[in-house]
Amino acid sequence: MEEAEVKPLAIARLAAHRAESEQLREAVAANCQGSVSAQRPNAHCAVRIVQLTW
Repeated sequence: MEEAEVKPLAIARLAAHRAESEQLREAVAANCQGSVSAQRPNAHCAVRIVQLTW
């Protein structure tokens, strides 16, 4: 495969991965909203959101 063919494929894969990561982040955030106490959020949820968005 030539470079001109590889770049669009790589860009498409990166875009798909980014979209999937965003969906996962939103799902984790939605699931964590129910576990947030008045003053202290669930630490596991906070860490998971950071991992997905890093």
